Amino acid sequence: MIKRLLSVMFAVFILMFPTLAMAADDPFGMPTVEEYVCNPAKTNFLLKNFSGPTIYPGNSGNLQFRLYNPYNRTMENIVLTSEIYAYATLETYREVDESFSNPPNIQQGNGLIYTDTIPELHPGSNVSFTLTMKTAESTPEGVYYVRFSLEFDYSNSTNNTPAHFVMKSMSFFSKEEWAYATRSPNATDMAYYRHGLNVTYLGVDAIIPYTSFSVRKGIPLWPLFLFIGLAGGSAILAYMYYLNDNYGKFPWLDEKTRQISGKYEKFRRALYERARNR
Repeated sequence: MIKRLLSVMFAVFILMFPTLAMAADDPFGMPTVEEYVCNPAKTNFLLKNFSGPTIYPGNSGNLQFRLYNPYNRTMENIVLTSEIYAYATLETYREVDESFSNPPNIQQGNGLIYTDTIPELHPGSNVSFTLTMKTAESTPEGVYYVRFSLEFDYSNSTNNTPAHFVMKSMSFFSKEEWAYATRSPNATDMAYYRHGLNVTYLGVDAIIPYTSFSVRKGIPLWPLFLFIGLAGGSAILAYMYYLNDNYGKFPWLDEKTRQISGKYEKFRRALYERARNR
């Protein structure tokens, strides 16, 4: 009787174990909506398929990318802000601000910043963005970086009030801020961390990607044409030297060469006569 009672108690404990685990919020419990939405496995794929142009100074080019919904439910009240924020060459790195001379502009926003809104984005769907980067002839050549700020509402159930999420590119924060936010947490500030990042300190829920495009004139083509001409001339001289050194060895080749030479001489005389008659 006692053994049967112990067996029943053990079975009841096993059946209650998942519920107890979820209530204790241990690793066996279901993640919260914040942990689910802000998981890097999701946020790293919110913005992707970037296509950064190379723009000749004075022209325009299209920066293209897509916003995806990697979640199980609809993203609502989406606000996406794009901003040209930095410039770099092999020797220089600086912020693009009011003091920067003749920077590129986002044509849709008529400046360095452009904000677009989307009412909703269903699970698994995406929306494409095309930002036209307009430059002047005096725009400095180099790489220009574009960062993003994303806000949206999300709920894991129709019965729950949607939570508001704010996500930004890493470049919104200084090196010192990023170093502090990514240091190893201790017992007192563990509650401020999510997926290894002190989101409370940074004032965001997660980090999203950034991208770039280039402004440069490119390599001039005349050296290439000069090289092709020199290579062709060298090949003709080598061919003529070979025929001269092996005259009579290849009769058919000699015949072809004489025919080409005759046509060339005929063409040269026709040009000479036409020029003299003028």
